[in-house]
Amino acid sequence: MRYVHQGATRVVGIDSSAFMVGEANEKIEIFGSGGIVKALQIDADGDWLAFNDNSFDMVTSTFALHYVENLDPAWREIGRVVRHEGVLAFTVPHPLTGFRRKGDKNYEETTLLKVKLFDEAIEVFSYSHTFKDYLSQVFFSRFVVEDFTEFPDMAPRAGDLGVPGAFGVKARRKE
Repeated sequence: MRYVHQGATRVVGIDSSAFMVGEANEKIEIFGSGGIVKALQIDADGDWLAFNDNSFDMVTSTFALHYVENLDPAWREIGRVVRHEGVLAFTVPHPLTGFRRKGDKNYEETTLLKVKLFDEAIEVFSYSHTFKDYLSQVFFSRFVVEDFTEFPDMAPRAGDLGVPGAFGVKARRKE
């Protein structure tokens, strides 16, 4: 809703979880948005977004890309739907967090990780990606990085692992 308050004329939230889309739609209904905000369910692989080319000025992803096993199809799709000179901003768990959770074994190998959240009540599975996965040749063929930030404590128990919890990237779509 903050984007609406900042003057956005259209905000679209997407998630592969029907539950999370339902939660978002409940909040949209409670707070109201005048039809500006919509939440849609998408394919979990992120390799096809049902939007026209150059549909968005900005695409943001907050702690979602690590649920995608192969990021290159997602980069292609995001590059397709964000307009030229548009912005991509994403935050993900720091690759060193995944490496430490794997027991410091084989940084290069993408592994499915299990993390327990909410006092061990919920198990969540995500992939251990490297910086090279996130900032791949496919990524750089579509985007130019404008900012990169590491966050010390934005992932569960990352501080216990002695590594940053997350990192964020702001990039601009190439022509």
